[in-house]
Amino acid sequence: MTETIIEKSLSNPTAATETDLYQVASGAKAVVGGIFICNRNASSRTIKVKKTNSSNTLLSQIVSTYTLAAADTLRIPGPINLTNQQKIRVEFSGADVDVELAAIEVT
Repeated sequence: MTETIIEKSLSNPTAATETDLYQVASGAKAVVGGIFICNRNASSRTIKVKKTNSSNTLLSQIVSTYTLAAADTLRIPGPINLTNQQKIRVEFSGADVDVELAAIEVT
Protein backbone atom coordinates (compact mmCIF):
# COMPACT_ATOMS: atom_id res chain seq x y z
CA MET A 1 0.00 0.00 0.00
CA THR A 2 1.16 3.50 -0.82
CA GLU A 3 0.26 6.54 1.27
CA THR A 4 0.18 9.94 -0.41
CA ILE A 5 -0.22 13.29 1.33
CA ILE A 6 -2.88 15.33 -0.43
CA GLU A 7 -3.15 19.13 -0.17
CA LYS A 8 -5.96 20.85 -2.05
CA SER A 9 -6.73 24.56 -2.27
CA LEU A 10 -9.45 26.70 -3.78
CA SER A 11 -9.21 30.46 -3.88
CA ASN A 12 -12.33 32.45 -4.65
CA PRO A 13 -14.46 29.71 -6.29
CA THR A 14 -17.58 30.81 -8.15
CA ALA A 15 -20.22 32.04 -5.69
CA ALA A 16 -23.37 29.96 -5.15
CA THR A 17 -21.92 27.06 -7.17
CA GLU A 18 -21.17 23.65 -5.66
CA THR A 19 -17.52 22.90 -6.47
CA ASP A 20 -15.29 19.83 -6.07
CA LEU A 21 -12.55 20.41 -3.52
CA TYR A 22 -11.17 16.86 -3.54
CA GLN A 23 -11.99 13.48 -5.05
CA VAL A 24 -10.43 10.21 -3.95
CA ALA A 25 -8.67 8.27 -6.70
CA SER A 26 -10.33 5.19 -8.15
CA GLY A 27 -9.75 2.18 -5.89
CA ALA A 28 -8.23 4.30 -3.11
CA LYS A 29 -9.26 5.34 0.40
CA ALA A 30 -8.52 8.63 2.15
CA VAL A 31 -8.69 10.26 5.55
CA VAL A 32 -9.18 14.02 5.54
CA GLY A 33 -7.31 15.51 8.49
CA GLY A 34 -9.06 18.86 8.33
CA ILE A 35 -10.50 21.65 6.23
CA PHE A 36 -9.89 25.37 6.72
CA ILE A 37 -12.21 28.01 5.24
CA CYS A 38 -11.25 31.69 5.31
CA ASN A 39 -13.65 34.52 4.49
CA ARG A 40 -11.55 37.45 3.19
CA ASN A 41 -14.62 39.59 2.49
CA ALA A 42 -16.02 42.44 4.62
CA SER A 43 -19.42 40.69 4.64
CA SER A 44 -20.42 37.32 6.09
CA ARG A 45 -20.67 34.26 3.85
CA THR A 46 -22.85 31.15 4.04
CA ILE A 47 -20.78 27.96 3.89
CA LYS A 48 -21.78 24.44 2.84
CA VAL A 49 -19.48 21.39 2.84
CA LYS A 50 -20.69 17.99 1.64
CA LYS A 51 -19.44 14.44 1.16
CA THR A 52 -20.78 12.94 -2.09
CA ASN A 53 -20.23 9.96 -4.33
CA SER A 54 -18.67 10.31 -7.78
CA SER A 55 -22.10 11.26 -9.23
CA ASN A 56 -22.46 14.11 -6.68
CA THR A 57 -25.20 12.31 -4.74
CA LEU A 58 -25.16 13.51 -1.13
CA LEU A 59 -23.70 10.98 1.34
CA SER A 60 -23.40 13.34 4.32
CA GLN A 61 -23.70 17.01 5.08
CA ILE A 62 -20.50 18.05 6.87
CA VAL A 63 -21.44 21.73 7.24
CA SER A 64 -24.93 22.94 6.41
CA THR A 65 -25.58 26.66 5.86
CA TYR A 66 -23.04 27.92 8.41
CA THR A 67 -22.65 31.71 8.49
CA LEU A 68 -18.96 32.63 8.50
CA ALA A 69 -18.42 36.17 9.74
CA ALA A 70 -16.44 38.75 7.78
CA ALA A 71 -12.66 38.23 7.97
CA ASP A 72 -13.11 35.00 9.95
CA THR A 73 -11.83 31.43 9.57
CA LEU A 74 -13.60 28.11 10.17
CA ARG A 75 -11.69 24.93 10.99
CA ILE A 76 -13.46 21.63 10.29
CA PRO A 77 -11.51 18.93 12.13
CA GLY A 78 -11.09 15.40 10.83
CA PRO A 79 -11.13 12.60 10.46
CA ILE A 80 -13.46 12.49 7.49
CA ASN A 81 -13.22 9.07 5.85
CA LEU A 82 -13.64 8.72 2.10
CA THR A 83 -13.55 5.70 -0.20
CA ASN A 84 -13.36 5.00 -3.93
CA GLN A 85 -14.03 8.24 -5.87
CA GLN A 86 -16.01 9.95 -3.10
CA LYS A 87 -15.73 13.74 -3.00
CA ILE A 88 -15.65 16.73 -0.71
CA ARG A 89 -17.69 19.52 -2.31
CA VAL A 90 -18.02 23.13 -1.14
CA GLU A 91 -20.33 26.05 -1.81
CA PHE A 92 -20.10 29.68 -0.67
CA SER A 93 -22.70 32.44 -0.93
CA GLY A 94 -20.23 35.04 -2.21
CA ALA A 95 -16.72 35.84 -3.37
CA ASP A 96 -13.42 36.17 -1.48
CA VAL A 97 -13.45 32.78 0.24
CA ASP A 98 -10.42 30.47 0.38
CA VAL A 99 -10.44 26.81 1.39
CA GLU A 100 -7.64 24.32 2.21
CA LEU A 101 -7.85 20.57 2.72
CA ALA A 102 -5.22 18.08 3.92
CA ALA A 103 -5.63 14.32 3.57
CA ILE A 104 -3.77 11.03 3.37
CA GLU A 105 -4.75 8.81 0.46
CA VAL A 106 -4.00 5.07 0.47
CA THR A 107 -3.79 3.10 -2.79
